[in-house]
Amino acid sequence: MRTLKRGCVVLLLISMSACGGSSTTAPSPATSAMPFEYWLNWLTALGALVAAVAALWQARGLKISLRVETLGRLIDRLDSIEYQDKRKKAAESCLTNLESRNPAVEVEDVLDFLEDVAFFVHTGALTPKAAWHGFYHWIRGYCQASERYIAERQSAEPEVYKELLWLYPKLNRLERASQDLQRQID
Repeated sequence: MRTLKRGCVVLLLISMSACGGSSTTAPSPATSAMPFEYWLNWLTALGALVAAVAALWQARGLKISLRVETLGRLIDRLDSIEYQDKRKKAAESCLTNLESRNPAVEVEDVLDFLEDVAFFVHTGALTPKAAWHGFYHWIRGYCQASERYIAERQSAEPEVYKELLWLYPKLNRLERASQDLQRQID
């Protein structure tokens, strides 16, 4: 997006330089009419500016569209038959090991999926608000129920679930803000 904005500025400057760079390039007072080329150059610069704004607007719309599509695909994947079975095994393991918060390997596929969600947020493919909306309760539940398991995995492999643990506090803040707003409305 920044590169596109810079490109638009460069395009505008080039167009303006074709006009002479400033309004002082107008014909001398001795001539009664402005030359056709003068107005044509300014109209070209204006057209370039309009095109740049339209390109920025279109890029913004495309970014939003891709984020919505990514969110939809992730939700579909989590709701798929394959993941329903994985979630069931993970939930059973979490419940069985609720005291120890160490549900073992059965939770790994679900945590890996949630790590992918966090990665998409970290790279900007999803907004934190979209992740909160679609996955907060999953992330909270599995992070809490797997707290010890995650810590043990990270002691052996420090990069494991790093993105997930980066995102979890951000989503907690969004949840608190949402609850505060709801209390104000009620």
